[in-house]
Amino acid sequence: MWKSLTNYVRHAVSRQPRGWHPMLAVYYLTYACDFRCPYCCDGSGKPYHELRSKILRGSELDQLLTKLRRACDHLVITGGEPTLHPDFGEFLRMVPRHRFDSVALTTIGHELHGHLPAIAASVRYLVFSLDTMDEAKGDAWLGRGPGCHRAIVANIEAARRTPRRHFEIIISSVATPDNLDDLPVVNAFAREYGFRHAVCPVPWRTPRIQPTF
Repeated sequence: MWKSLTNYVRHAVSRQPRGWHPMLAVYYLTYACDFRCPYCCDGSGKPYHELRSKILRGSELDQLLTKLRRACDHLVITGGEPTLHPDFGEFLRMVPRHRFDSVALTTIGHELHGHLPAIAASVRYLVFSLDTMDEAKGDAWLGRGPGCHRAIVANIEAARRTPRRHFEIIISSVATPDNLDDLPVVNAFAREYGFRHAVCPVPWRTPRIQPTF
């Protein structure tokens, strides 16, 4: 926590960015993703799954965490879909050793089976991307055919029931012209189970989505 306070004071009293340090680090563990959400974009129109970047493995990941911890107290792990990193389980086991004040993991949640015990030991905030409770629409948006949306909701439930769970579950939705009517239903789902619900607008026009199966 002291790093966050020191960095905040440094930023507040100095208008010169030289010497500034981050309040938190956001690490894109991998850009890989098996889903095709229609709003997925790096800000310039290119979907994350089309981006290419070196994937760190093993000791390289540990060294990066060491460098990040020296600069800030908080870590956000995202992607792409971070669970597709080839060393995802090993990475989760590394994280607690670096003693970040908080760690957030953002995921679609389809591939969480087997990872929940490690997540419980390393993550404070588990953030699921969920834009609708309508299975047909959800499957169409995800782009992998029937059953994916149902599996994600089941994994959210499994996460909720994780023994000795200390992480908070957050439902994250992207608001587009095509799912505005769905968001109150997602919010009701989140409220029913005591999850926080975060909604952000998509900054560009998305196409009208039609099921493709």
